[in-house]
Amino acid sequence: VSLNPQETKADRKGVGLDYATNRSYSPEEFWNLIIPRFHGGTSTEVYNGDAVPQLTGQRIPTYWGDMPFTQSLEYIGIILVYLALIGVLFRWREPLVKSLVFLTIFALLMSLGKHFESFYRLFFNYLPFFDKFRVPMMILTLVDFTVILLAAYGLDSLLRTDLSNKNAQKTLYIISGSFLSILVLPLLIGSSLSLSQANEVQRYMGQYGQRAQELVDLFRMARLEILQASTLRTILFFIFGAGLVISAMRGWLKKGTTVVGLVILIGLDAGLISTDYLEGRFSDPLQEETRTYGENNLDRMVKQDKSLYRVLPPLRLIPSNSRYTYHFQNIGGYSAAKLQTIKDLIENNIPRPSAKGLSFNLPVVSMLNGKYIFANQQLSHPSLKPMGQLESQRLFLYRNEAVLPRAFLVSNYKVITDGPERLTYMNRSDFAPGDLALLEKEPSSAVTGPDSMATAEITLFEPDKLVVETSNSKTSLLVLSEVYYPKGWTAKLADGSELEILKT
Repeated sequence: VSLNPQETKADRKGVGLDYATNRSYSPEEFWNLIIPRFHGGTSTEVYNGDAVPQLTGQRIPTYWGDMPFTQSLEYIGIILVYLALIGVLFRWREPLVKSLVFLTIFALLMSLGKHFESFYRLFFNYLPFFDKFRVPMMILTLVDFTVILLAAYGLDSLLRTDLSNKNAQKTLYIISGSFLSILVLPLLIGSSLSLSQANEVQRYMGQYGQRAQELVDLFRMARLEILQASTLRTILFFIFGAGLVISAMRGWLKKGTTVVGLVILIGLDAGLISTDYLEGRFSDPLQEETRTYGENNLDRMVKQDKSLYRVLPPLRLIPSNSRYTYHFQNIGGYSAAKLQTIKDLIENNIPRPSAKGLSFNLPVVSMLNGKYIFANQQLSHPSLKPMGQLESQRLFLYRNEAVLPRAFLVSNYKVITDGPERLTYMNRSDFAPGDLALLEKEPSSAVTGPDSMATAEITLFEPDKLVVETSNSKTSLLVLSEVYYPKGWTAKLADGSELEILKT
């Protein structure tokens, strides 16, 4: 069985370049820094426009940028950017200004990630710990910081510069005129932009069939309207801001009044964007908790079991859902910093159709102490005992009679040094984790299988401590069904002697 091609590098450090750069900003999306909804805003928003009446009031996929999804607006503020450019041109000779400009350009290039891979790869491959990070676009927070500092230089320059000077006036006119010309551009070329993501029609074909193209065309019309409205908004704020600067330059307003006016405009711009973004995002925590994590009959049935076990949620929820983690110890769940070991298993070994009609790898689930299995379809397997179902959610519960305990002794081991080969081996139909441990290296001392009366029982389980009571006359391998992360781990016998910990 083939593996996920993105997960086939043996002993890879960090999260992997493809995964780390999945949410890279594209050069076209730099427009969002000065026009907040140039690419539609967040992934889904309520459409309140007039161009497509049949979509009005509905939540639609507004974002059409290059990232798989986005939950934020990267808008800096048009007046801040305008003032930052004034600060750069009027104070360029100052070392700190040059440093801030360099840092801004560096952050913008870094945010491109896979779109400027040769640049990003230099840091990913050679800068210590850099390969532990992901989502390159998040470095745009640094751009916010540097632009604000440069804008402060711009404000200071307006206060210190003799605005009656012809050269100063010429510079301000050029900056203002150039900015306005750039902002008008989306109104002229907006309809010629794609306004849709790659393969968007194909994504909707399964659900809407031949209507998929018609639906995407409606989305494109709505997105064009959003782009144009957002552009006009930005132009309006810019005209007010540039108008204040020109008024001070012409002597119509005092410099102090101009600066106060610009600060108020900046606050109004950011405030309105924030208010619009936050609208509908507040909810009662208790109601939200009940709605998302409310206990059902199947949950209560599982909770009657007071032993130590994990549950397997429906396969599509394994990598991202938090509901089952709320109630149980869960094989899946979401973490922004995924350990490669468990990520490899979840992507390559668990959702693996088997010859016995299951859509998942039961031996691997058993190895991970998966005693209860939630599924969105009925399952038939001699090791799975039906426990109940929720018709309203088409949710079925099974108890895995082949589950392995959290700690168990094995009779044999096999050393496989190659990472992909280990993952492939676990997908074999004859893989029996209760009898065979897969190791990355040979143990430092000889081991045999346990004696016929050997036992292993967990007597204490805490987040940072696990006690196993064992009875065994031979030197054997004790397997613990925990994600391997040995930082700070120690394993000791009751007499204090330390044991070797092997990745298994």
